[in-house]
Amino acid sequence: RTFSKAFGLANLRLGYAVAPEASARCLGLANAKWPTGAVAQAAGIAALQDKKHLKRTLDVVAAGRRQLAAAFEAQGLPVVPKPEGNYVMVDVTPADLSAEAFADRIFKQSGVVIRGDFSDRYVRVSIGTAAQNARLMTAVGAILTAARR
Repeated sequence: RTFSKAFGLANLRLGYAVAPEASARCLGLANAKWPTGAVAQAAGIAALQDKKHLKRTLDVVAAGRRQLAAAFEAQGLPVVPKPEGNYVMVDVTPADLSAEAFADRIFKQSGVVIRGDFSDRYVRVSIGTAAQNARLMTAVGAILTAARR
C-alpha cells in the first residue's frame, strides 16, 4: 500500500506492506538498495496516527466518487460499476471519441488532466474536491454538447 492518496504523502514515495516473514525479508533486501529516508518514515508514522485526517480524506473521496459517477451517468457516459478507489473509469464511446481524444479535449477545455492513454474506450478520472469535480463536469458537458451538433 502507498501513502500517496489517502494519507496525502504522494511526493514521499512511501509505502508499506503486510506480508509473510519471508516476503518481508525480500522487501527488506530491496530497501537496502533504495532506503526510505528518516523524514519519510517519520511522516508515515505520523500519518498512520492521524485517524481523523484519514477518515476525512476517505469521506471526501467517497462523496466525490458518488458525485462524479452520477454526473457522468447523467451525461450518458457509463461508469464502471462499483468503483472503490480514488478514481472512476468512464466509458467515453457514447461521445464518439477515443479515450485519448476525450482526455485531450478535457485538458484543452478546463486544464484538468485525466488519463486516456491506456485504453481506447475508458478514461480514468481521479477524484478531486467538489469544486474541481464540478469544473471537470462543466467541461464534459461542453464537449458533449459540441459533439452532438
